[in-house]
Order: sequence, then C-alpha cells, then structure tokens
Amino acid sequence: SSAYPLFHWGPIPWAFYILPAAAYGYMMHVRKSPRQRMSEACRPVLGKKVDGPLGKIIDLFAIVGLLAATATTFSTATPLLSAALAEVTGLPESNYLSIIVLVFVAVVFTLAVWFGMKGISKLSNICIGLFFGLMAIFLVCGPAKYIIETGVTAIGTVLNNFLSMSTWMDPLRLSGDGVSGFPQNWTIFYWGWWIAFMPMMGLFVARISRGRSIRSVVWGQMFWGSQGCAFSFAVFGGYALYLQQSGQVDVSSILHGSGQTSAMLAILKTLPFHRVVMLFLCLLCFIYLTTTIDSCAYVLASITTRKLAANEQPARWNRILWGGLFCLLSFGLMQIGGLKAVQTLSIVTGLPLVAVVFILIRSVSVMLKQDKPRGGKRERLPAP
Repeated sequence: SSAYPLFHWGPIPWAFYILPAAAYGYMMHVRKSPRQRMSEACRPVLGKKVDGPLGKIIDLFAIVGLLAATATTFSTATPLLSAALAEVTGLPESNYLSIIVLVFVAVVFTLAVWFGMKGISKLSNICIGLFFGLMAIFLVCGPAKYIIETGVTAIGTVLNNFLSMSTWMDPLRLSGDGVSGFPQNWTIFYWGWWIAFMPMMGLFVARISRGRSIRSVVWGQMFWGSQGCAFSFAVFGGYALYLQQSGQVDVSSILHGSGQTSAMLAILKTLPFHRVVMLFLCLLCFIYLTTTIDSCAYVLASITTRKLAANEQPARWNRILWGGLFCLLSFGLMQIGGLKAVQTLSIVTGLPLVAVVFILIRSVSVMLKQDKPRGGKRERLPAP
C-alpha cells in the first residue's frame, strides 16, 4: 500500500508529460510555430493533414481530455476544502458550501485574468511553500521514524517490482487483499488521468523550458517530479498507515463507509491544533485550485486560438470562458457523486490520447533528425 502511490505518481506518468513538452517546445522555440496546439506538434509526421479534420480531431481529444481531467481534480478537491471550512468555521457541510467555494475560486480567477494580475506565479510559489510546510507538520507531529522507514521501504519495493507492477493486470480479479480488479480500478485510472492532463502539462513545461536542452528537460522532469511525489506520499501516506496499524483511526473503514473526504478529516483531527492545520489546508487547497484553473484555462485558450506565437497571450475572455466551464463540469461531477464516476470519466477521455502519444514520439524523432546540426553538436532551445 505504501509502494503503489509512488508507482502511480512516479516515472511512468511523468514520462507522459515529457513527450508533448519536447514536441511543443521544439515547435515553438526552435521552429517558431505560430500555433500552440497538440495537432501542430504532430505536423512533422502528419504534414498538412493537421490543417484538416484530422488535426481538429486531435485538438478536440486534447480539449475534452483536459476538461475532464480538470473537472475530476476539482470534484475531488472541492469537497475536501468545503468540509475543512465547515469544520473550522462551524458552518453546516453541504453542497451549497461546495458551490460557494467553486464560485469564489471562479471569481478570484476571473479578476486575476481580467485585470492582468501577475500574482498567479507568486501564488504558485506560495502554494509550494505551504505544501512543504504541511508535510513538515505531519513529519514533526507524527512518528517520524516510522514515516521515514516506511518511505524508504516503499522506494525499495517499487524498484524491485517495477516491471511486475507495470504489467500486472489481475486477469482473474483475485487480488490478495480480497479486492478484485485493483489495476483496472486504480492503475489504469491514473494512467488515463495523467494522459488527459498531458496537453496542459506539456505546453506549460514547454513554455518555461526555453534555453534548456531536451536532455535537461527530460531528466529534470523525471527526477524532480517523481521525487517530489514520492516524498509527499511517503510523509502523508506513512502517517495514515501508522494511524491504521496502531489502531488510533480506522482509516480503511471510514474510507469505504463515508468516503475519502471523511477519511482525510479523521486523519487531520489526530494532529495537535488540528483546526489551525485545517485552516492551513484550506488556504493551500484554495491557492491550488485557483492556480490550476488558471493554468488549464490558459492552455485551452491557447489551443482554441487560431494563431498564437510563443511570446503571445490568449485573449482574456477566452480564458474566462474555459474557467467557467471547468466550474460547471466540476459541479456536475459532484452532483453525480462517487469515485467510480470520476475514474470512469478519466479513463474514457484519456484513452483517445494514447494514439497521439505515439505520434508525438515519432514527431520529436523526425524533427531532431531533420534539424541535426553538422558535427554532431548539441543545440539548446533559444534563450529568452
């Protein structure tokens, strides 16, 4: 149980993001493409076909996948934020509170876009600081020795069983813990979710990677992304496992009986000054949702803009439109309820993008071969 989160958020999913990042970055910064679309990154393989129906289909897959992935994120994070607010403020927990949270996030996002506020990047840095601060609280207030030992053991388990974990499909649905179809319910769900986020993360990484070599982008993303996720899961997951195994909180029963939000709140209540920690978590979740909707809306606005150079910004109204759609879809998913619906949506929307992944692999290879410098010297993406 401590190893699988590291596997699901490890090198494989981060590799999904490298493919569009390399293709986007090369097209934007080296070949100076006037479009920021996934279909444009496939041009070296598909040629002029990307200007026709095939290119529109690829971009449509990217749009639908990113909409679903973002709505999935919001529909899981918003209930936690509203439940923590209810616990801290004493307000009754309900769907109305979740709607208010969504509306507030949308209003802050709209103001940031419309008035050209440059605070989103600063908010992202604040979000990272708050996240590491929350991990420090868990590590200091929790059983640090147990958390560290469990995390190191989990890393070793993943390294020793990486191939078997990557190919295990549980064909007889006979998992050892009595729960059938674990890879179908979780591993495939995560791969679909990550692939659905691929257009957004690829474009984001490409824009901030100008001046870097493809090799540095690959290793930086694979190493730091995987290590950051591993560290966070080792701390938070290790603390939750300790509560379960020590008998302080039956996290498993709460999770299956009342859902993940109730399980998370039960874990937080074991910390000293838990109301302060919950307030800390509310601030973290709010900044995370605001920066996420800004990034995703920016990418979708870029994809749906006819021409957009690497140094240009999409129209404000376009970004606000997509932000509103995110909130509406998230509200719909919360009304449907249940993790199963979220898992199904991520798998269905991420599946069509699998074919695009192979096209992107070929596109990067073709562009590098066509532009290979004489003498075999490496070239970097042009610096700002």
